[in-house]
Amino acid sequence: MTLAQYLDEIVQFLGNYFDAAKAKTYVLGLSGGVDSSLCAALAKKAVGKDKVLGVIIPIDSAEIDVVNAQKLCQDLDLNYIIYDGTSLF
Repeated sequence: MTLAQYLDEIVQFLGNYFDAAKAKTYVLGLSGGVDSSLCAALAKKAVGKDKVLGVIIPIDSAEIDVVNAQKLCQDLDLNYIIYDGTSLF
């Protein structure tokens, strides 16, 4: 199986799971790193940009991480919110 085929299977799984759950939105925590960025891109491909919400929660995070997460959302044209969770810890 090629990487492209594997990624297509993941996208199909995410779309099927979303539909089976009768979900309205995928809500993804975004750190600005590679893992959450890939998840956001795959979710967008599976269900479309209007059904993905990125949540950035900077808690003692480097500013560059927040900037990277925001840039990802802008590049993918995803809606996102920033929630300051510092007071929770």
